[in-house]
Amino acid sequence: MTTIRHRPRRLALAVVYITLGLSCALGACSSTKVTTPGQLIVAIDTDMALPNQVDELEIDVTIANEPKPTVHYQTTVGGGDYSQPIPATLTLVAGPDPSVPATITLIGFKNGVPRTLRQVTSTVPTDRIVTLRMPIQWLCSGTVQPSGNVDGGLAFQSSCGPNATCKAGVCVGDAVDPSGLPTYDSASVFGGGSAPAADGSTVGTCFETISCMIGGTIVTPDDPMNCTVPVPAATRSRRASRRRAASSLGI
Repeated sequence: MTTIRHRPRRLALAVVYITLGLSCALGACSSTKVTTPGQLIVAIDTDMALPNQVDELEIDVTIANEPKPTVHYQTTVGGGDYSQPIPATLTLVAGPDPSVPATITLIGFKNGVPRTLRQVTSTVPTDRIVTLRMPIQWLCSGTVQPSGNVDGGLAFQSSCGPNATCKAGVCVGDAVDPSGLPTYDSASVFGGGSAPAADGSTVGTCFETISCMIGGTIVTPDDPMNCTVPVPAATRSRRASRRRAASSLGI
């Protein structure tokens, strides 16, 4: 899979029909009964610092046998009036032919240089709304390579090779069976809240990594092969306190 750089466009909560020929868009057939079509909701998040490590995202959706991306978004992240809030979602809606696959490619850039690339090829289920997580991961930094010019644009591909992608620092196949994906739940994507409103606001909360890690200590595993360490005594005490509290509340 190759992605092509174009002029910037802002990534937003969007709906993409992966095949043509739908009789109407959502909400356009008020006189007839509308059945919610199957959907594949791409959830984008990251463990990298925005914008210090990644300041721009690019996402392409390419339908099988199409020479160019059907959908192309390019946006800044990490702050600013036109910056895309993260987490974010992109929704692919099933068309008449459920066997038609789409390839979604997500690239993270820093100062115009690609750092990470995640790619998935999947179909959209017809009877479920599922979540496809495509995180921008630090462990996949440096897994992007140029693939030559296409139509005058600069193209990139995964260093894992054709039909493969980096996932948690390991090269894996990019094919994903949608039957194994979880049912979409906005709270699991947006920090316990609902999907953001048009202005980007949400009631979800962010995990405070600094306050969590500030009390950390360096520990050397006893067995480097298994990379395990004993649970600190303070942590065991807190867990026991939470269990006692839950028991007293009848939880």
